[in-house]
Amino acid sequence: MALVMMDMLFMLEERLGHDGTHPLLSCYDIQIFLATTLPERRLSQEDVIRQMRIQHQQRQVLIDAANLGT
Repeated sequence: MALVMMDMLFMLEERLGHDGTHPLLSCYDIQIFLATTLPERRLSQEDVIRQMRIQHQQRQVLIDAANLGT
């Protein structure tokens, strides 16, 4: 239970800390970033951020489309 709470706190702090630069940052984005950079560094940090920005653009398009329907 304590580890889950620590993980939730970490995710919240990361999302709030990067709100200005990455307002659509999700817990999944953080998970992918950590999974691809910590153990083996299969991708560079720039590659991960580039992929994340593409996902954020796609997410924003979906948000905008949903808002047009309301």
